[in-house]
Amino acid sequence: MLYSFETQLLKIIIILNCIFSVSKFYDAYFFSFKIKDFENMNDYYKDRDEKKKSLKKGRIFFLNCVNDILINPNYTKKNNEKPLVSVVIPVFDAQFKIKKTIRSIQNQNTSDFEIILVNDFSTDETINVIKDLQKEDDRIILVENKENKGIFYSRCIGTLIASGKYIFPLDNDDLFFDEGIISTIVDKSIKGNFDIVEFNYAEFYNNKIPPNKLITSEFGNHSDNLILYQPELSQFPRKKNNIYGIYDCYVWAKCIETNLYKKSINKIGIKTYSKYILRGEDFIMTFVLFRLAKSFNFFAKYGIFRYKSFETAQYKSSRELFLLSRIIYIDIIRRFTAKTYDDKLYVAYFCDTFLYTLRKELNILSDENKIYFKNVFNKLLKNKYITDEYKNKFVLLFQDLTWLFD
Repeated sequence: MLYSFETQLLKIIIILNCIFSVSKFYDAYFFSFKIKDFENMNDYYKDRDEKKKSLKKGRIFFLNCVNDILINPNYTKKNNEKPLVSVVIPVFDAQFKIKKTIRSIQNQNTSDFEIILVNDFSTDETINVIKDLQKEDDRIILVENKENKGIFYSRCIGTLIASGKYIFPLDNDDLFFDEGIISTIVDKSIKGNFDIVEFNYAEFYNNKIPPNKLITSEFGNHSDNLILYQPELSQFPRKKNNIYGIYDCYVWAKCIETNLYKKSINKIGIKTYSKYILRGEDFIMTFVLFRLAKSFNFFAKYGIFRYKSFETAQYKSSRELFLLSRIIYIDIIRRFTAKTYDDKLYVAYFCDTFLYTLRKELNILSDENKIYFKNVFNKLLKNKYITDEYKNKFVLLFQDLTWLFD
C-alpha cells in the first residue's frame, strides 16, 4: 500500500529533525571539547554566545572601516617619543584595499602607534592613495622599493626601521577585528613579559562582508605550532609526537617584540631576505622567531579579519631561484638545531619536507648552486641531532644524483 503524500512528508520532517538534533549535539560537543582542550590557554570567550557577540561587534567595526568612517579623527601624538606599537604592512597593487586596512588601525582605541607601509613597486594607484592618507595622519610612514622585491623583503625592511616596542605584522588586505585589539594584546604582552603573543583570526572570502555567524579559525593548529617550535618553553600541555601543520605558520596574527623581530631578520641575513626568500616566507620567519623567543603565549581572542583570497607582492623568479630558496630554508633550519630539543625528529622533519620537494629537479641547478646544495646536504648528514633513520632516508631520496656523492 502506497504511503500518502502527507505521511511521506511527515517522515522526511522527522528524519531532518533527527539530523538537525544530532548536528547540534555534535556541534555543542565539539565546541565544549575545544574549550576544555584549551582551557589553560587563556581562552578569551567563555561560551559560544560570547563569540557570536564578539563577531557581531567585529562586523560593525569592519563595516565602519569599509565605509571609510574614521571613529577617532582627533588623536594626540606624543612629540619626540617613540610609539609603543609599529604596524608593518607590505603593499602591492592594493589601491582598493589599503585604505580599509589603515582605517582599522586608525580606529583603534589607542593612538600610540605608527603605520609603516612598504610599497613594493605597485603598478596601480596605491602610492597616491597612501600619500593622501599621509596628509591626514602623520603616523603613516611610507617606504618605496625601487623595484619589485617581494613580500618578505618588504616586511623585513619595514620592520628594521620600526621604532615601536612591539610589532603587529599585517598584509595589505587585513583588518583588525575591533577597536581594542592593539591595546588588549599589547597589555597581555607587557604584563606577561612575552616576546610573542599569538591570537585568533576570522576568515572570509574575497570581498564579501563577514556574515552574522560564528567564523571559526585554526587556533588549534596555531597553539600546537607554539608547542612544536619550543616545547621546553611552552606553557601548554605537550601532545606527544604532535608534529603537523608546518605550513600553517603565519607571521601575522601575532604581536612580536621588536628587538626579537629585528634580531631574527639579521640572523637570516640581508643577502638571503633580499633575494632568495620567495615563497613560504612566513614559515621560515616564524621558525626563526620562535627559535629565538624566550617566552610566548597564545590568546584565543579574534584579532584580525583575513581575506581567504588575496593578492600580495609579485614573485618574478626562475624555477632555479625557487629551488635555491628551498635549499636556503633547509640551511637556516639546520643552523638552528639545538640539543635542548626532546623530540629528535624535529629538525629532520622539516628538512625532510623541503628535501622531498627538491628531489626531482636539482639537476637544473647551476654548478655553483649544486655545490651549495652539496655543502648543505653534507652538513645535514653530519648533524648529530638527526637520527640515522632520517639520514638514510635523505640519501635514498637523492641516490640517482651522482654529482651529489662524488
